[in-house]
Amino acid sequence: MIYIYDILLNFFDQGICYEFFEWMEEDVLEHIKKIPLLRISSAMMRDLYQQDIRVEKEFLKRIKNKTESFYKNSSEVITYASLLSDGKKALALIFDKDGNILEKSNLLLDEEEEVLEMTEELVVTNISYEIKKEYKKREDLTRRARKNKAYLLNELKKIKEEKEKINYLCEEFFEEAIDENQKYMKLKEMIEEGNHEKEENLKEFFQTLSHKKV
Repeated sequence: MIYIYDILLNFFDQGICYEFFEWMEEDVLEHIKKIPLLRISSAMMRDLYQQDIRVEKEFLKRIKNKTESFYKNSSEVITYASLLSDGKKALALIFDKDGNILEKSNLLLDEEEEVLEMTEELVVTNISYEIKKEYKKREDLTRRARKNKAYLLNELKKIKEEKEKINYLCEEFFEEAIDENQKYMKLKEMIEEGNHEKEENLKEFFQTLSHKKV
């Protein structure tokens, strides 16, 4: 078994996989001491990004207890984890005992380049898996933009029944008169459609209400 040593990973729930340039300061990075590397087909790599899959139990046996992470001054074993690469992309995964993917992580650019070089020397491992469902396609937004939109929609929902605040926002953002029953939905649509200047003004309004920043 080939291992990769001393890399940083940023695990997210299995349906999410952010590229390294979208990692944020508040993310908790996992310092991996060692993790097994296997080469897979490009078709499987594509499915790992687009589909929710379950791998075979035989594969789990091969990787069981072979990944270690640094934890304080000692090591901690991750029961089922592996680094998979098709020679063009590398992806780290954590599985449960049934082969379902729990978490995924992309790699830092320089560390991925090293992994891809090592992958060139490996033969493809055939891993049987089943597709459970296709991931819902995410909006073509950066992680920060998605986070900002979610914040605004959540804050708007909090004041849904506060007519004075809803009226104020409509006067600020819309030139035309809005039907009383449509004001909340118009504001919601405005956020979902996206407009940087309006989003910043709306964010400032909500921060003033809560006396805190996000």
